[in-house]
Amino acid sequence: MHDQLAKFSEVGLRRGDIRTAELVYFALSLTVYSIFRWSRKHPKSEIADKVSLNVLKMNVDSIDNGPSMSELVGQYQQRSESYKSALLLMGDAESWKRNEFELASLISSNMLGKANLLIGSLLSGTAAVILAAMKEIIEELELG
Repeated sequence: MHDQLAKFSEVGLRRGDIRTAELVYFALSLTVYSIFRWSRKHPKSEIADKVSLNVLKMNVDSIDNGPSMSELVGQYQQRSESYKSALLLMGDAESWKRNEFELASLISSNMLGKANLLIGSLLSGTAAVILAAMKEIIEELELG
């Protein structure tokens, strides 16, 4: 996602404008949402907690302003709730079309500190692709 956003440098988006922590929170939120939505066989809470903690640990040093691990976890928990609420509105293709503006606004506001519907729409579209891939992966793992 960071690489996708970097392509907008031609229209004035600087790499430094992108909040790295938000990329991590957003990607983790998509992953955890996928686990709870599509996993049927595995202990969802345990997997979600392990994945979240491991990803946050891997990224703690690369996140701007060097928050502590406990601050990072707290920020993630807060952001993941807002992303989860938005994703719950996006249950099917029709809902996605109706609510994409709100999701795009939320994502871009979190990533950049202000709403940018062009970038938000790119990330919203990326979210749809990631969710489809996560669904496929989870289904394959549970069938195998």
